Amino acid sequence: MDQTHKSSPRDVFMHLLVTVALYVSAVSFLTLLFQFINVWFPDDQLFRSGSNSSVRWAIAWLVIVYPILVWLSRFLHKDMLRNPWKAELRIRKWLMYLTLSVASGLIAGDLVALIFNFLEGGLTAQFLFKVLAVLIVGVGVFWYYLYRVRSGAKVFTQSGKSFVWATTIAVIAVLIGGFIVAGSPFQERALKIDRERVSDLSYIQGEIINFWQNKDRLPENINELRDDISGFIPPVDPETKEEYTYSVKGALIFELCATFTSSSDESSVNAERNIRYDLYPPGSIGGTWEHPEEFKLLKENKWSELEFEIHLMIEHPEFHVGDWFDAGAKRVVVHVETISDLEIITDVADKHDGEVLISFSPEIPAENFSLY
Repeated sequence: MDQTHKSSPRDVFMHLLVTVALYVSAVSFLTLLFQFINVWFPDDQLFRSGSNSSVRWAIAWLVIVYPILVWLSRFLHKDMLRNPWKAELRIRKWLMYLTLSVASGLIAGDLVALIFNFLEGGLTAQFLFKVLAVLIVGVGVFWYYLYRVRSGAKVFTQSGKSFVWATTIAVIAVLIGGFIVAGSPFQERALKIDRERVSDLSYIQGEIINFWQNKDRLPENINELRDDISGFIPPVDPETKEEYTYSVKGALIFELCATFTSSSDESSVNAERNIRYDLYPPGSIGGTWEHPEEFKLLKENKWSELEFEIHLMIEHPEFHVGDWFDAGAKRVVVHVETISDLEIITDVADKHDGEVLISFSPEIPAENFSLY
């Protein structure tokens, strides 16, 4: 090969770029497939976050990078048809054989993981479909690059064209599915605002508790929490800019409310399947809490078939158990030290066809159990 047939800076750049675009597209494609499998074949043994950020990132990368990959591949192929000697460029061969090696390693590792999990007794539908997804992507990349190495500067055969079209159709289908799983941007914005509201309520609750600890009483209104020394200013609703609703219900009981914009149908599809929540409703002293309406949002959609146990760590739980049963709780745990009237609690549970469990402190003598 003479001097004129050596790789130019443009050749090096274009071949590096198409290789990077391939890897990014393959990873994004697999990420979306994995998220679909998580939704369609949930694994009770695995914790899954409710966030769809990984889906949105994968969609964003695939929408931008895959068209670049197609255009670059087409551009390089046409360039080789005009200049057949470019099929023998060292940079092209190095990167192609590198990709073949990566694809081979991916396929081998995938099969090793399959055999290992089979021997460990860890084969689940979710795992098997993920193995299949990795295998399909690995074999597809390996076949295509082996075909390109062998075909060189020749015109695409029908099988090559069919593979490219099938891949493009698969990418489009996965992108459509990704948009469905991720939900609309408007729904996500509403959910983010609601999460901010929950955070604000928890923040305000902590300041109410500090106020009570310092002054041995609850504040009369939310503006009484304002403190010029500490710099605390009660947060307001992030959308309406109105104050959150606060009212005192008793010496140790208060109500803190917000109006949420998202509906229960917009709960994340990546919800956990088996969950126990220790929830601290309004009026608790210390800790954090999730109010009944927020719990109801989580309960009504994907979790509707589950039974939830709500642990109420609060004085006078009889005033609050009804709210949690209304929100969808099946079982409520109350502490015997905080109960003023157990009959009220059991009557509320009976009306909701729910259950009540009583928690005893280790210091309480065992013979006192018979009283309940």
